[in-house]
Amino acid sequence: MRGLATSSVKKLLQQIEIANRRHQLFKKNDVLVVGVSAGPDSMALLWLIDKLKIKYAFKINVAHLNHGLLKKAGNEYLKLVKKTSQALKIPFYSKTIDLKTLAKKNKRSIEEMGRIERYSFFEDIAAKTRADKIVTAHTLDDQAETMLLRLIRGSGLKGLIGIPY
Repeated sequence: MRGLATSSVKKLLQQIEIANRRHQLFKKNDVLVVGVSAGPDSMALLWLIDKLKIKYAFKINVAHLNHGLLKKAGNEYLKLVKKTSQALKIPFYSKTIDLKTLAKKNKRSIEEMGRIERYSFFEDIAAKTRADKIVTAHTLDDQAETMLLRLIRGSGLKGLIGIPY
């Protein structure tokens, strides 16, 4: 089983290398802010970026936003991301907000307000750390959700581009 896992990781790293050559996603000595929620996608992303840091001499920073929606679980997620960051010797930044109150105050859905707050926080950390890039783990479902929300709001063709990368 261990060989299969190692083989899968090697394949993933190779796919990242191919995508990087095609799309110039990152370069040597980049300073990165990695947005980590504690979900499997973002935890895997953090781990893979950490594996690439030797080759690319990345300076990595982890940013975690606790939305305050799940009191106990939210705190557990925060602890997990912090502990993982410490184990990898990566600087860790976090912020806790009351998303429900913010969404109500700004007359936005929780999803939309969460996205706004998350990226605002990531941008603040990027400015603070002089990061070149903000890295997040998006799945196809995230893309579809973003496009659907934009279409419903009447954003037209421009809104159909989904989440930029």
